[in-house]
Amino acid sequence: MTGNVTPLPRPRRQNTGPVALQGTLALDLDLGTMPPFPAAPVPALSAPGGAVPLPLLRGADSVPISAALREEVHRWAALFVQACVEAIGGQRPVSQLVRWTTPAIHQELLARAATVAAAAGAAAGPRRARRLHPRPLVSSVHSCFLATDRVEISVVVSHAVRSRCVAARMEKVAGRWQCTQIMFG
Repeated sequence: MTGNVTPLPRPRRQNTGPVALQGTLALDLDLGTMPPFPAAPVPALSAPGGAVPLPLLRGADSVPISAALREEVHRWAALFVQACVEAIGGQRPVSQLVRWTTPAIHQELLARAATVAAAAGAAAGPRRARRLHPRPLVSSVHSCFLATDRVEISVVVSHAVRSRCVAARMEKVAGRWQCTQIMFG
């Protein structure tokens, strides 16, 4: 790769037991089953009185965010967007994403997968996928925290020699991150 984009390390999965099933195949977005990414140091500010260090606001964050929460969101966003582009491209069923999306977003992903399949002259779904081209891969993730339970992300996805972007809003619903808005560029 060229430029100032650092590729994300590919985590190795550890088999930790049964995974919740959604649709016909398992899609495990549980971050506890993967080894941690290398921790990047996050500068801290001192709180008034110097008692508790506060995380430094990065980019356009509206609230201070801990390094652990930022890392959790970046990992989850990378896994989620990777699954989205694979579903749209026909490498996995869109039904695997139903737990991680609102009904409107799920319908949009279904429509996009059908459109891509029609353009390729095939039926939507994982059976139509043929490895004629390399799989799209997430290159980088950027986030802007609006609150500790609401974040907007932008993700760069590389596909062969082209790169595209995905922007999404994630909200924590019932203890898990869920995509409430998504836009593909």
